[in-house]
Amino acid sequence: MAYYIVAHADVRDIETYRRYAERAEELMVQHGARVLVGGVRGRYVEGNGPKRHSIVVFPDEASADACYMSDAYQEILPLAMRSATRNVVVVNGPDVPELFETE
Repeated sequence: MAYYIVAHADVRDIETYRRYAERAEELMVQHGARVLVGGVRGRYVEGNGPKRHSIVVFPDEASADACYMSDAYQEILPLAMRSATRNVVVVNGPDVPELFETE
């Protein structure tokens, strides 16, 4: 079963957050993830909330956990924490095999 990380952020310091986001994406890809939506601005059609949104899918729970708990990710996480207010949720969802097939 695939694991999706859905993140919503209000960024206060774009330069610091950009440094985090670039490195975070590299690390996620190294752990088998695919970035479906990366830090884009959204338009609310109901309610309101943070301005930027990301969706990343990992092939399984173990890959998602390994990425988040890795020393490399924990090293850059403070950049995100001090430059943005974030809500991050990990949810299981349908497998999307074509996202993870290699040529």
